[in-house]
Amino acid sequence: ILAITDASAADLVKYATGFGGGAWTTITFGGGAPTYQWASVACDRNTAGGASADWCIGCYTGAGTSPEIWSSTDGITFATEVGFSAGNGERVVGLYHSKHRAGLLGPDDAGNPVWVAVLDTDDVYRSVDHATWSGPVALGKDTGGNARSLAYSAPARRWVAAHSGTDFGDISYSDDNGASWTTLANVLQASAAMQNATMEAHIAGDGYGTFIVTRYNRTGLTSGNYFWISVDDGLTWSLFEPEDDTIAAWTSNDGYIIEPCFPVDSDVDGTANNGGFYIYAGYRVAGPQTRIFKSLIV
Repeated sequence: ILAITDASAADLVKYATGFGGGAWTTITFGGGAPTYQWASVACDRNTAGGASADWCIGCYTGAGTSPEIWSSTDGITFATEVGFSAGNGERVVGLYHSKHRAGLLGPDDAGNPVWVAVLDTDDVYRSVDHATWSGPVALGKDTGGNARSLAYSAPARRWVAAHSGTDFGDISYSDDNGASWTTLANVLQASAAMQNATMEAHIAGDGYGTFIVTRYNRTGLTSGNYFWISVDDGLTWSLFEPEDDTIAAWTSNDGYIIEPCFPVDSDVDGTANNGGFYIYAGYRVAGPQTRIFKSLIV
């Protein structure tokens, strides 16, 4: 397990090898700590039989310098990827892997293993080996500068982006691994208060065409707990509000995070053999109130 512990501070990348995380150890980078602000992490989990896995982490190197992506085959020892280059002062805020190995959808499935990186400028880069990168491609919409802006569907071979800020309510999708994007305007039912410059959208997917979007609430915005769900690869969306009177009463510094999860006894190469679920966490920075919800993927 690999974690970025604080994207605003330097060198806080940790790993754990025990079940459920266990004890966490801070990574010491070769040649000494590079004093970067690490902001994103992804793992491919793409090798047949789960024989190995590659990890990538992205960072902000500071004003006047190009951000970097570092990779590892064990999640402990990392080296910079010299084939990645972006504009000075930018941040690699999102790193993703499709986890779409050959044979995932059946014997005739050629697979679509690809890495995607998103910068805080909303530029998209793509790579099949995390060594050589293509891009940038301008997404054209605000992703909120967060690491939960994109999710992938294997049957459609589609990346779906949930937009933030004054673009909240818009969804974009790409069927060519980020080389081009189509935007669906205002497909998420949203009030004017949600279309705020500081609003962030978080998206998660089961890998098979179902997506969920939550909003990361900010001070001064209408409180409440809202989800949007799509079961057709991000084309149409429905709004629902699960019961949660604790979160609905919060009015400041509230965070909403959604993640797809799968049982530990599942196929390490892909989606769980016996299904999975979504974990939704709502928390309040100013107090200990934290609520966790689980929803089965049908």
